[in-house]
Amino acid sequence: MGLRVEITDYPLLDSGEMYPGKLLGITVKDGRYGPSYQFIIELDELDSKGEKLQINGLCGTDCKPGNKLFRWAIALGMNVESMKVGASFDLESLVGNGCRIQIGISEGKGNAKYNNIKDIFSEKKGTSEGSLGAASETSADSSEPPADEISF
Repeated sequence: MGLRVEITDYPLLDSGEMYPGKLLGITVKDGRYGPSYQFIIELDELDSKGEKLQINGLCGTDCKPGNKLFRWAIALGMNVESMKVGASFDLESLVGNGCRIQIGISEGKGNAKYNNIKDIFSEKKGTSEGSLGAASETSADSSEPPADEISF
């Protein structure tokens, strides 16, 4: 008896488009620049097996005004804007919260393309991720956080 492998496809979403989703979980990943948080968002979009797509996005572990983790926490319902330096919060308390994500397309080994999270916004249209205004552009390669999000 051999191992059967099924060939499947990977549906690429529209880069730059917004999709409603729900935060499924957050894991800690070790990367080239140290630890980072991997946010796992489930979308209503279906893959070739009829299962909901899960999209991942990485950010640094430091939470500073304006950086990706700060914006994403606000978008997922945490009021970090009112917290003072030195305060902390439970990031996992955001699991299950709704949001909208902006899709980015990255290229991996062998020219394989995949979806990633370019940015996360509040579930409610017309609301920003806080008083910071529009989110800044992030690298299309979510495996390498920008320099302002690297922990030392």
